[in-house]
Amino acid sequence: MNAERHSSSQRDLRRAKRSVISKGHKLMTSDCDPEVMALRDSEHRLKVSVIITTLNEEINIEECIESVLWADEILLVDSHSSDMTVEHAQRYPIRILQREYFGSAAQKNWALDRVENDWVLILDADERVTEGLACELLTMLESGPDHYGYSIRRRNIVSRRTPGDLSAPGATAVTVPGAASP
Repeated sequence: MNAERHSSSQRDLRRAKRSVISKGHKLMTSDCDPEVMALRDSEHRLKVSVIITTLNEEINIEECIESVLWADEILLVDSHSSDMTVEHAQRYPIRILQREYFGSAAQKNWALDRVENDWVLILDADERVTEGLACELLTMLESGPDHYGYSIRRRNIVSRRTPGDLSAPGATAVTVPGAASP
């Protein structure tokens, strides 16, 4: 079993070194260790689904999706956007469902019943998963999680500035209690 796992891991590593591109979209860059990138295709890793909820998010949706292309499944639940959100999202290898909006919690709970994997990451379209977080999640899913669930600290960016860099006139920031400082 160990030799088989090592062989599979080596094959995954070679595949990751050759290319980290899937269907023409960037998965990760060199900031992530090649061995960790190989975890994306590991047969031994626990699988993860990502849920993204949207309503008129054409400005944000592509960057959000690109930040989670490493995931095994991406489900976008759109609340009948009147802009180009769905058209932008259709460029990616994801599943898109439409549902009338009944509130944030209702959308996300409804989506939880429609994903294939036990491990789920839920994002709003204006949120991104950094490469460092993606690497940490993949590593945790490969080695086996120590807990039944996790919360993730976030860094808020306002007008492309973190709260510690608010030199622009009129710039304001909202700090989430317990969030990591930049």
